[in-house]
Amino acid sequence: MNRPEPRVDRRPRRARRGAVVLLLVVMLAVLNLVVTAGAVGGRDDASVAVLRVETARAFYAAESAARIVLDQAVANGAWPEAGDRFAVGSTADAVVIQAADGPGSTLVIDGRSAEARRRIMLGVD
Repeated sequence: MNRPEPRVDRRPRRARRGAVVLLLVVMLAVLNLVVTAGAVGGRDDASVAVLRVETARAFYAAESAARIVLDQAVANGAWPEAGDRFAVGSTADAVVIQAADGPGSTLVIDGRSAEARRRIMLGVD
């Protein structure tokens, strides 16, 4: 009876371990790139969300200042001057850019919150 010859592995065991370690390092590097790409995308989404919140605050600051100006004008007939400021809450303010001087004029108010700006223009009749 002929027995098959034992198979002889041409590569030593140590070389195979080295290949496995190299494969593991490459896989970890790829995983690291995927996680880093996800984190960068998340940071961009967060800054867009912050800008949206600040823009809304600026709009509401301008709208609130316009309401205050109109209430004062109706109550005592006095219009604000250009450059007058209105503090709206602790994080936003509004500035009168162009003052109204009576019927037929335009009142322009600029709301500000951090880097966001919103402008409201009101025609006075």
